[in-house]
Amino acid sequence: MVCEHRMSERHACALVGLSRDTYRHVGRASALNVELRDQIIQTAHTRRRWGYRMIHDVLRPQYPDINHKRVYRIYTDAGLSIRKRKKVKRIGERVPLVAALTVNQTWSMDFVSDAIARPGAISRRIKCLTVADDLPRMRGHPQTSALVAPTLLACWTGPPRFGDTPKRSGPTTDRNSPAGHS
Repeated sequence: MVCEHRMSERHACALVGLSRDTYRHVGRASALNVELRDQIIQTAHTRRRWGYRMIHDVLRPQYPDINHKRVYRIYTDAGLSIRKRKKVKRIGERVPLVAALTVNQTWSMDFVSDAIARPGAISRRIKCLTVADDLPRMRGHPQTSALVAPTLLACWTGPPRFGDTPKRSGPTTDRNSPAGHS
């Protein structure tokens, strides 16, 4: 701009938003940066899974005055980066689901959770594993579902407190016990 438009250096730098010192200063790579660059590239090619932090840890005993930001700047300026591994999608052998023809042939299981809110007390969260026969649900017969009702196998009331053991049991009708089970 200075030569082409016959503009003063001060005016050209002000238009561009550049400091005059920056305009006059010609950047030179220090000998240490050149040496570091060679070491970083050599280490990155021998150890392909190492990033700039690991390379910094390895070079730290030789160059105690360098920090990780300098290593990162040189690492990225050299165009180095760790190649991200592609995830291998493993496809298993598909087996078609068998439709239930009789009672107790095919079962489904699921985890259900609920929170019991008691007035004046802290509500408790319960998680239960339910196992149910598939035939009554597939046929849509409510009368057959009474024969084989979904069974509650285990209830988990949370991690055990100090000195307690986890309580696992089947359904109960005791209304005084917490969470409706013993």
